[in-house]
Amino acid sequence: MSKRFTKRNGSPVQAPSASPQSFHAFRTALYASCFGDKRRTRLTLLFALLILLGIAAGTYQYRILKLNHRRAYVHYQQANDLFHQGKADAAAAEYQSALLLDPLFAEAHNNYGIVLFQKGEIDEAIDEYQKALQIHSNYTEAHNNLGVLLSKEKRWDEAIKQYRQTLDLDPDYVGARNNLAVALFNNGQTDEAVAQLEEAVRRNPTNVDAQKNLARVKAILQSAPASK
Repeated sequence: MSKRFTKRNGSPVQAPSASPQSFHAFRTALYASCFGDKRRTRLTLLFALLILLGIAAGTYQYRILKLNHRRAYVHYQQANDLFHQGKADAAAAEYQSALLLDPLFAEAHNNYGIVLFQKGEIDEAIDEYQKALQIHSNYTEAHNNLGVLLSKEKRWDEAIKQYRQTLDLDPDYVGARNNLAVALFNNGQTDEAVAQLEEAVRRNPTNVDAQKNLARVKAILQSAPASK
C-alpha cells in the first residue's frame, strides 16, 4: 500500500489591520473638540486609544506567530532530510520541535505520523494523522495515510472511508484507488475491488501496483469454486 510524504503547503498567517472604528473615533473626537465638547473629546480619544492598543497587541502576536512559523519550518525541513537519510529517531525529534512552535502545522503532523508508523507506534501515528485532518480536512495525503494504517490494523470499514474521502478530493490519486481496492477485497467487496483496480489502470496504465493487484484478484476469483 502506498503512503505519500508531503512538503510544506501551509496557510499564510494574516496580519491585523487598523480598525475603521479607530479612524471614526478620531474623526468624532476632532469634531467634538472643534465645537468645545471636551468631555466627549476625552471619551472618544480614550476609545480610539483602546482600539489602537488592541491593534498593537494583535500586531505583536502576529509577529510572534510568524516567527514561530518560520522556526517550525526550519525544523520541518531538517526532519524531512533526516527521514530520507533513514534517521527516524532524529527526524521524530525535529518534527516534535516544529509542532511545539506551530501546533497547527498539518504537514508536520502528517509526516511525523509516517515516522511513527515506521517506528511501529501505530496508535500514535493514527493520532497524528487525525490531528492533521482536524487542521486541514481536505488533506488528501493524510486521508490516504490514515487509511493505510487502518488497513494494517484490519479496520477495513474505517480504511475504506478514508480512501473514499481521498478520491473524492483527488480522483486521479491512483495509489489511494489501489489501496481502496485492496481494502474492499479484504472486506469481501470483490466486485467493487475489481472495478476500482480497472479504473486505476485506466487512469494510469503504467501503475505497476494496480496492474499486479488486478491480475492477482482476477486469478483468485477465477480459481475460487463457483457458488451453488
